[in-house]
Amino acid sequence: MPFQAMVRPEGRARMNLYEILTLLLALIGAVTGLTSLVRTRVIAEKQLEYQAIAAALAKRQLEALIRQEATTSKAEVTVDLVKVGRTDFRFVVSNRGLAPATDVNLEISPSGPDNPLVKGELDRKLPFPKLEPGQSFTLTAALHLRSAMQYPVRLSWRDPNGGIERRDVHVAL
Repeated sequence: MPFQAMVRPEGRARMNLYEILTLLLALIGAVTGLTSLVRTRVIAEKQLEYQAIAAALAKRQLEALIRQEATTSKAEVTVDLVKVGRTDFRFVVSNRGLAPATDVNLEISPSGPDNPLVKGELDRKLPFPKLEPGQSFTLTAALHLRSAMQYPVRLSWRDPNGGIERRDVHVAL
């Protein structure tokens, strides 16, 4: 239909039913598209937030695995002074870690009041060749009435990775 046919004699344009329906459908399509765009943007923002959370969680899990691997590859050697009889005492050296310890050695600090370790037994047993997880060995403690009953002890051993570990502990009865 030519443009002149749609113009009223007063100069105003007149829309027929077909044009009105077309305009309404276009408006509905525009509103639908805009709504879809807004929703897509919100979903994309949430996905980015979830990805950041997942990345942080993965980082923490990796750190936990690294820590766990470090603890499982290390030995934890400890010493206790225990009474095994009425007058018998022993230093009990144990591996409480999850890996074996080799070349385990124990020394009483020279600054201590006295050294209750029996020299011949020390020469025979130390350094202890290999102390498996959960395993222990004993050293006789020659205590007497004037013994201090508490001693500064230095433990040293070699981890499976070859590193030398040292631990200073204070042992008391």
